[in-house]
Amino acid sequence: MKIFSSLTILLFAFFLVTACDDNSSNNNSNDEICDNGTDDDGDSFADCDDQDCWASAACNTNNVNNLNNVSNPEVCDNQTDDDGDSFVDCDDLDCIADAACTGAEICNNETDDDGDTFVDCDDQDCLNHQFCNLTDEICNDTFDNDGDGDVDCEDADCADFPACSATQEICDNQTDDDGDGDIDCNDIDCIESPDCPTTLEICDNQTDDDGDDLVDCDDDDCFMNPICGMVEICDNRQDDDGDGDIDCNDIDCALDPACNVVMFCDPITQSVCVDPEACYIDAQTPEGYCATAGTVDIGSQCTLGTDCVPGATCTGNNPQNRVCRELCMLDGSVDCTDTNLTCNQSMTLGSDVYGICR
Repeated sequence: MKIFSSLTILLFAFFLVTACDDNSSNNNSNDEICDNGTDDDGDSFADCDDQDCWASAACNTNNVNNLNNVSNPEVCDNQTDDDGDSFVDCDDLDCIADAACTGAEICNNETDDDGDTFVDCDDQDCLNHQFCNLTDEICNDTFDNDGDGDVDCEDADCADFPACSATQEICDNQTDDDGDGDIDCNDIDCIESPDCPTTLEICDNQTDDDGDDLVDCDDDDCFMNPICGMVEICDNRQDDDGDGDIDCNDIDCALDPACNVVMFCDPITQSVCVDPEACYIDAQTPEGYCATAGTVDIGSQCTLGTDCVPGATCTGNNPQNRVCRELCMLDGSVDCTDTNLTCNQSMTLGSDVYGICR
């Protein structure tokens, strides 16, 4: 009876041990070592193929085809995208030599493996295969996009990509070395070259200041410099030759047709005249003429009409009491700014179009 009781206790203890073993090692007492090429725990899976190793640092690396960063290798018969590259089981290039995929069409070996007369990507078995869904090579992203084993500029597909050009621009030989149409310092590739200083060209010192082999007025940088004989353009409201006179006020434009057109200015709207001039009228020139703008404010004493600010004229019979008054239109189209004043004809002004406010 004692022998039976002892045997019962031993069997119960053995049952507890086996019932609590949930390791995938088929009850082998050895733990799986994840980087020695051996099935240590006897479950038919070695190293990173054993799920006991999936959390191991030895298995937290890129998958075989190195197309994306993953932490788990692809298991080729579990209908799961284990490595996260969007290809499952035998459609994943990682499984090309896996026993689970033996007999299926191998999609990148130029062989009809399954004997259906269709080879590689022409076989419907390869419709979703990774090798048959590759993209064109992108030449500057550090990935082998088209799966041919060559990355970026190492791929022949990138031969014409600018960044992969074998010939680099030499910045001081007057030659378009890289064939992009730009020579030496005009090429953006030379922007940081010591041969291409950022010094501006000085246009009258007989020196090639900016290092482009062009001196003074021969350099395009001096095109607008007065020293290099820039001609005044007479109708663009610019001082093109840098002498302080604009358009028709410049003596260079004396014979220009743009400056020999009869055109009357308007002393109220100030049309035609170009700053620093303004339009004025008087008894001698009722049509309006351009003169240097005056500075005397409305209501202040003046001598001549051109003393007044633009839009005003100097009126009064007594030379000692002449003052600047605002101009207006006698037909009422332009009234006085001061609503307490009215537009009146002026004998001094001698105009039947313009009046003064008083």
